[in-house]
Amino acid sequence: MSEGPLAGRGIVVTRPREHALALAERIRAAGADPILFPTIEILPPENAATLSSLIARLDGFQLAIFVSPSAAMRGHAMVIASRSWP
Repeated sequence: MSEGPLAGRGIVVTRPREHALALAERIRAAGADPILFPTIEILPPENAATLSSLIARLDGFQLAIFVSPSAAMRGHAMVIASRSWP
């Protein structure tokens, strides 16, 4: 049996698969058995043309708001792939 403060426990990790592995490793290090059960999937935008249009006009905005760390990382990657950051 594992040792640690969570020894013998199963912990369900509901994060998207690409974000779950680091947390699962920390859970395992604490002695528990991580159970990966992603409840959401992060997908690219459905309408790339609309997003491209917004990125092209980014200088006209005072603020860019991202709803999650994943959105910020993906949004930033899309911006720098097509133009310099304002």
